[in-house]
Amino acid sequence: MNDSLVIGRVAGIPIGVNWSVLIALALIVWTLATGLLPTVDPGLSDATYVAMGAVAAVAYFGSILLHELGHALVARRQGVPISGITLWILGGVAKGETHFPSARAELRIALAGPAVSLALGALFTLTAWAASLPPAVDGVLAWLGFTNLALFAFNVIPALPLDGGRALHALLWRRWGFLRATRVAAGIGRAFGLLLIVGGLAMLILADAFSGAWFLLLGWFILWAAEAEAAAAEDPGALGAPVREPGFSPSVRAPARTARRRVDELMLAGPAVPVVDAGDDALAALRAMRELGADHALVRDDGRIVGVLTLDDPAPRGRSPGG
Repeated sequence: MNDSLVIGRVAGIPIGVNWSVLIALALIVWTLATGLLPTVDPGLSDATYVAMGAVAAVAYFGSILLHELGHALVARRQGVPISGITLWILGGVAKGETHFPSARAELRIALAGPAVSLALGALFTLTAWAASLPPAVDGVLAWLGFTNLALFAFNVIPALPLDGGRALHALLWRRWGFLRATRVAAGIGRAFGLLLIVGGLAMLILADAFSGAWFLLLGWFILWAAEAEAAAAEDPGALGAPVREPGFSPSVRAPARTARRRVDELMLAGPAVPVVDAGDDALAALRAMRELGADHALVRDDGRIVGVLTLDDPAPRGRSPGG
């Protein structure tokens, strides 16, 4: 999702807005000003309803921004680079490294956003309930409380690419391994995306409800993203799994080296060759290789050298030396 306008930085993270946010803002203001707000807060002027809708719409995307900042700040603490946050018609996305250094890091990052939404929902709801505020302010706060709680509930559904799907993936990763965990979580994501699409079509056709279009769009996005997650995991060059994970190889499809050369011409000096443990995350191993300018790393398991990790095309898989 590309930025149409960068509006500033928060904690050094660029914040961008895609043009599609304008569509979402207009729809939210129109829906609130002509439908919901006059029903829950009758007797106010049309101008007041429009102003309430505008404030609520902007504050809603502010809540989305805080949700994504929750992800981004925890990601940086876990060593995952974040290049920016973009707001768009369906919410927001923190842009950065798509692979996680460990299952624990993925779990922490995944839960950070919903935790922010839950806290905001509780704050807005309790303020609207406990404080004696003008009807216009109370109505906006109550709506923001409901939407943030709804955002929390939706995001914790265990289907990739939702936060709940990422949390499920992290838990399954520790138990079953990266590849199988991705297949399961992405499969749930596909099923959920299709369910939203079918539900949206039913709402449009049977109930003539415009909100069905939102379900269609959201379902399509979740289906597409789940497919992308599954495809990336099946890619032999995919990172984010431990070094020992079956099927992993950080290949860059370099041409095979066929020239006959002496060993001492090919070898790297000892200190320049990183040594990684078999259970280390593949992305961390790649970073260690890049930092030393090496295209190989020795793989150690229980104190023994059991193999070599290379950026070139891997040799046919079999028993590792000494294994």
